[in-house]
Amino acid sequence: MDELGRMALRLAFETEELRDLCTSEVIALRELPPVLAQNLFRRLADIRAASNILYLPVGKPAELDAAPPGLVVVQLHQNHHLLFSAAHQQVPILSSGNVNWGSVTAVKLLRIGQDNDE
Repeated sequence: MDELGRMALRLAFETEELRDLCTSEVIALRELPPVLAQNLFRRLADIRAASNILYLPVGKPAELDAAPPGLVVVQLHQNHHLLFSAAHQQVPILSSGNVNWGSVTAVKLLRIGQDNDE
């Protein structure tokens, strides 16, 4: 819980390989440049401590204008980013059709990408 009594976000991963990369410093340092691996672990710790992914104090989180809604990009390092979705069977949706990120309690890391990825 955070200082206001809200639950911290739970983190899931799209693939086993991504989970292994994000939970093992040995694997991360073997697969990624050292600065990227270090930033990855810091950013994931920040996300686990947050109650709303859009209110991270670092990484400039932003909801993407995508269909279906519910994708958030968080800057990792220079031109690298993390792509997340809400990890709920029933994603909380506002009357506007957008995700109610204030009610999201779990996010899923979909990929680590570069800003020029499609």
